[in-house]
Amino acid sequence: MADLVLAKMKGFPAWPAEVTEPEKWGYTTSDRKKVLVYFYGTKQIAFCNYAEIEAFTEEKKKSLLVKRQGKGADFVRAVDEIIDIYEKKQSLTEVISGDEDSKPNNGDFVGSRSKSSTNNTEIISHENNNLQPDTLCVC
Repeated sequence: MADLVLAKMKGFPAWPAEVTEPEKWGYTTSDRKKVLVYFYGTKQIAFCNYAEIEAFTEEKKKSLLVKRQGKGADFVRAVDEIIDIYEKKQSLTEVISGDEDSKPNNGDFVGSRSKSSTNNTEIISHENNNLQPDTLCVC
């Protein structure tokens, strides 16, 4: 299963997302300094620097539940989607381990790197269907 994260893009709050493979979306990249994420709520994808991504944890879940109040419909939908997937992953982990009292994932995200000083954004439109995102953003 994909890593759940909060990804930060200039002009937006840290947004619920999941790390995904570029090949799944028809892209190839040799840039090991960026990771492709799929944003919940908006169905967009973006190549982001590792420094702009943080693991989604139980603490982040609690924080987002408070922060979503008064936010736009896309953000609220994104929060609901990531929490639903997070809780399903936690339940699956408990079933597989056979331990109903197992602790939630500590949210370690492999591959943290130093923050880039530049933040360019490029949006490429795509056909909107279940297999492709609405846009591609490069941060």
